[in-house]
Amino acid sequence: MAHTCAICGAEINAFQSQKLIDGNYICRKNCQSKGMKGYFDFMHSRIDEVNAHIAQVEMGTKIFNDLFLPRFKAKKKARPVEFGSVCVIEDLGLIALAPVKYKFIVFGKHYPQACVYRLGDLLSYTEEKIDKLPDGTDAPKDKKYVHFAFKETAGLGDFYTPIAQPKKLADYFNRLYGIQKTLGNIGNTWKNQINATKAMVAGVKAAKNGDEDAEEKAAEAINSLDVAIYGDRTELNRRAAIALEPYQNL
Repeated sequence: MAHTCAICGAEINAFQSQKLIDGNYICRKNCQSKGMKGYFDFMHSRIDEVNAHIAQVEMGTKIFNDLFLPRFKAKKKARPVEFGSVCVIEDLGLIALAPVKYKFIVFGKHYPQACVYRLGDLLSYTEEKIDKLPDGTDAPKDKKYVHFAFKETAGLGDFYTPIAQPKKLADYFNRLYGIQKTLGNIGNTWKNQINATKAMVAGVKAAKNGDEDAEEKAAEAINSLDVAIYGDRTELNRRAAIALEPYQNL
């Protein structure tokens, strides 16, 4: 039975098509290949989510080629920090998922696709066991997987990727966000928790008394609570805003 690709309009048969959860079909060769099949779950996504992911990859690949690739040839301190397919540039406030591909005629690494995120939006980087990959195949039992999740991200908002040393990765991000539970950092942790508690109390009182700035204080409380849990991301967000500004209207 022939179907029509919901993205490009091409006529496709059962072997050429990928059915989505909303009943739409897309062509595997042209449209599905524009996304990250090894990370994005096409089968359980709607057409709007697929379109958002494809746009995300298109923009992410451009940003990666512009900002990340040149850094691999820079001095050691300026190079991206790599954890498998995940690359981080702290001074830009950015993190990228960029699976490596190899070509026989090209020596070295090749990054055909990438999704780029703000470091300030990273909420989870925990090791988790998985049985299946997004394409439905069995996950290799000899590999350790880390679950990355980002807030308010259209397209691929979370993904699992193999990481050889999950603890080393967790230690790196905990240090980056200032939330590691070490004696040297306990002061900052307690300070953030105290500030969050004060903000929550102020927000509750304002709401109870019907103050005009109740909504503003509630927002401050939520922000303080985020800082206490996830660390202060203000500077990372500032760096990312500067780095991504040239791409806002593309």
